[in-house]
Amino acid sequence: MHGFTVTLVFLVVLLSSCTSQAHLEQRVFQVEKRIEALENPTSPPRRGIVHRDHPSAPERIVHDVEFVLGEDRLAEGDLLEVLSVRGDRSTFEVGGTYQVHGRYRLASREKARLSLSVMSSDPDFGGSIANPLATMDVCRGEGHFVLTRQFSYPGYPQVRVYGIDSGRPVSALAFGNGEWLLGTTRRPD
Repeated sequence: MHGFTVTLVFLVVLLSSCTSQAHLEQRVFQVEKRIEALENPTSPPRRGIVHRDHPSAPERIVHDVEFVLGEDRLAEGDLLEVLSVRGDRSTFEVGGTYQVHGRYRLASREKARLSLSVMSSDPDFGGSIANPLATMDVCRGEGHFVLTRQFSYPGYPQVRVYGIDSGRPVSALAFGNGEWLLGTTRRPD
């Protein structure tokens, strides 16, 4: 399995569209952590990692989930599109795990972090657990994303773009349906 790890890390570095050494090192670290979780499925669960025997593991994400687009706030030149949502449940609900497939264009800065999040509908809620499957670092340009997150509380699903240096949101796109939607309804193209 070690040879597989080295090959995978090499491919990540080779295929990365960013040239920053720090960015490449961060991507290698993220891939190594994911590989470690896959190679050691009997180790105790850690926050943010869904193990293969967990009821919400990615191979159990088999349902197409209907959604519409909601509110968007996009920095000049940026684009976020949600193309499909799949889940371990057929509708959005607390405890479900959802995988969002989409496209992005980052024009407002050199580097950013895409994140799948749920903005709580409860004003007293304090936050969520970090999840490495729900974030992805990107560089200026266009590409596709696949982000996965368990929805631990009721709220409004969003794909957000955060500045790497500032950690502040730059762009956002809400999606969902019914009580899980923030903003006005529009159908995805």
